[in-house]
Amino acid sequence: MLDQKVARRYAEAVFSLAKEQNQIDLYQQQLTLVLDSLEAVPELKSYFCNFLVPNQEKKDILEKIFKEDLNENILHFLFLLVDKKREANFESIVAEFAILADEARNIKNAEIYTAQELPKRELRALEMRLTKATGKKIRLNAHVDPELLGGVKLRIEDKIVDATIKKRLQLLGTAMKKKQVVK
Repeated sequence: MLDQKVARRYAEAVFSLAKEQNQIDLYQQQLTLVLDSLEAVPELKSYFCNFLVPNQEKKDILEKIFKEDLNENILHFLFLLVDKKREANFESIVAEFAILADEARNIKNAEIYTAQELPKRELRALEMRLTKATGKKIRLNAHVDPELLGGVKLRIEDKIVDATIKKRLQLLGTAMKKKQVVK
């Protein structure tokens, strides 16, 4: 929980700068570039997160690798993370930045669970209907869960609509148990 608060605080700081400069997209792309680079080379990630490596060495490596590709503010943000020993929070910071960027763009992420994969056309149509209903651009992330048997379960933020056969069977079972107890 503390790590999440730390990540949120750093993400808010860099997001504030991005918004002030009207460069939210650029900052998000560059933060993602760094994250993808660290993920692609596990040795680099472990080096970057190793507390035994002196801060200046980390900064020198970051500068050599990313100087040509990053806005000066993003590079200095990475240096700040090194100085404050927050390198291990970088992935969470990027995730929090993405949430803030989506909020600024009026985008909400939603999860849809189905027993079988839905065709892309149906997903897009559902996204459009949900966008119209909520007044926010909805980005659907589809998941297949064969245990649902049929129907759909939709989650947008803290709201869940469960119209699955599995849920209906559970409700039917509960209702039948109540009727047996009443007799």
